[in-house]
Amino acid sequence: MDDLSGYIDLLNLWLFDKLSQQYSKMNLELLKSIHFQMLKSDDNYLNRTAAHAIRFAPLEQLLDVTDEYDMRTFCDDLQRYSDILLATMTARARLSSSVTKYKNLVSISMPNWAGIGAIRYIPSDVDINEQTEFVSYQINTIQAELARKLQSNDSAFSLGGGTNEHDSMFYLRLGMIRKRDDLDVLLQKIADAGKETETALKYMEDMAEKIKKGIEKVQKDLRDENQQILAQEGLLRQLPVISSRIRSKSFFIFEFIFILFRYHVMVESISISITISYKR
Repeated sequence: MDDLSGYIDLLNLWLFDKLSQQYSKMNLELLKSIHFQMLKSDDNYLNRTAAHAIRFAPLEQLLDVTDEYDMRTFCDDLQRYSDILLATMTARARLSSSVTKYKNLVSISMPNWAGIGAIRYIPSDVDINEQTEFVSYQINTIQAELARKLQSNDSAFSLGGGTNEHDSMFYLRLGMIRKRDDLDVLLQKIADAGKETETALKYMEDMAEKIKKGIEKVQKDLRDENQQILAQEGLLRQLPVISSRIRSKSFFIFEFIFILFRYHVMVESISISITISYKR
């Protein structure tokens, strides 16, 4: 872990936020000082930065405000949150090495994130070294769809990115976990859901291409047939027949267009969500 002290400070902020919301009458205080920073043997005192600490003084509280049950519950939750922090720290330390087991996953550095870190799913047919607008669109589309799918069952996932001028692509943020083994479970979920989403998006793209070619073929056949009729029987006498045939052919064209419209609605819904996320 590159900046252990800075990360522990983020965890203290997270812990204070949880406890102060849940136990407002405990009158917890968040203090900040260079004296709370972890000091290494080779650290210079003048180069130390301020860190946060949580002040808890139960003896300063009135007896009728904090009772025995409150204290017992507070201690139980403090232990529970401490276990979460330790599990998250352990998972964050081995995230980069764990991700190498999955060929479609890459880890993203998040120094200001108190959770495990961030993951980006790369589709199999995408070359991540190609910095093109189309590649970014493909990666962003699948990240947005993955976040939507995974968030519905697990609050550990959230969508991030899209605001950095050096890296405008989305990624999946991994939050806090309760057990150390949960990291492997989360990564496997991303890998499995990514393959399913990738297959579904590829299928829709193939269907759209087939529909497009089908429409073009029907339109070409219609033009060729009408030209043959006009050449063989004369323009004026065959106008009613042409009109009838056009209506018949147009019905099939309409069916193709309707299917294509439904596909575009599905794709546009993803595109709209990406656009909104960028603006936020």
